[in-house]
Amino acid sequence: MFANDGKTVADTGNVMGVDNQVDQTTGTVKVKAEFPNAHFILIGAGELKAELQEQARELRIARHVHFLGARPQAARYNAAFDLAVLASLHEGMPNAVLEAMSAGTAVVATAVGGVREILTDGETGYTALPANPANLAARIAQALLNTDERQRIA
Repeated sequence: MFANDGKTVADTGNVMGVDNQVDQTTGTVKVKAEFPNAHFILIGAGELKAELQEQARELRIARHVHFLGARPQAARYNAAFDLAVLASLHEGMPNAVLEAMSAGTAVVATAVGGVREILTDGETGYTALPANPANLAARIAQALLNTDERQRIA
C-alpha cells in the first residue's frame, strides 16, 4: 500500500473534538520530519473530517494523511498498522486501544480516563500528555524509532 520503508500510524475512532485529532494532525508534522515516508490513517467518521482534511492541506502533509471514513469492523485493520494512536482529551474505557492491543499493535495514547488503567508507559504501551501535540509527536516518533521495543510492547 505504501513505500516499503514507510510506517503506518492509525487512529480508529470517531473524528470528533474530544478525540482530539487536531493535535494529532499537528503532531504529524514533527513525526514526518523524522519519518518522511510515514502514513497516518484515520478510520472513522465525524464532525471534524473536513476541518482535519483542510488542516492536513495547510500543513502540507495531505499526501500522507488518509481519511478512510467509517468502516464496519474497523478493528480488523489494526494488525496491518505499525502503531495505533489515541489522542483523546477525555476517555472512558477506550475500545480502540483494547482492539489495537488485541491485534498485537503497539499503542500511543493520551493518559486520560481508562487509558491510565490499561496502559503502563513503556510496558504495555506509550502514554502521552493530553492536549500536547509536541509530546504526542515525540511519543509516536519514539515508538516508530524503536522497532524492537515497539514489537515487545505490542
